[in-house]
Amino acid sequence: MSSPPLWATDPEPEDPLEAIRAASDAVMASTEDGRVDAWLEEIRTRREAERSHTTTEPKHPPLHYQNKGDDTVNDKQTKPRTISDLFPSKWLRSTDLKNPVTVKIAQVELVEVYNKQSRQQEQKLALSFEYLGKPLSKRLLVNKTNGYRLAEILETEVFADWPGKTVTLAPGRSPNGKPTIVVKEAAK
Repeated sequence: MSSPPLWATDPEPEDPLEAIRAASDAVMASTEDGRVDAWLEEIRTRREAERSHTTTEPKHPPLHYQNKGDDTVNDKQTKPRTISDLFPSKWLRSTDLKNPVTVKIAQVELVEVYNKQSRQQEQKLALSFEYLGKPLSKRLLVNKTNGYRLAEILETEVFADWPGKTVTLAPGRSPNGKPTIVVKEAAK
């Protein structure tokens, strides 16, 4: 004979906080007489029953990347081959750089970006670059470290004076081990 489930032992109290306290007390009391194992087993059994009633077919067919000689989805778009292709970013990432590259700063502008930690919009510098006379499609969002490094390399903190100057961007690691873009002085 199985014991009744913990959540069905008492009538539902009017105060939700009281319901949580009652359920917590019931769980704590049940650990002493071994009812938690039965309770967890009942939860597992219910979940397995729910899963068996659901269809096993996915809602959306999985993506297939079979190379049958045609690499294009349509005339203008190619099939994504990497995670970065599936989730493109308008900002330059360290994974976009395979080797150090010397670029010319084309434009510096202030942009509003959402900060996940503070959950607010904040202003950041965004640098646009030219490589071999052609504009790059992605911009660099300047963090504090790169901002001070750029000011040191370009010998001015006035970022309105930065366009037209050259710097070298390279993939690197930050002190916390995450991939980042390292700004270096361009070879003269």
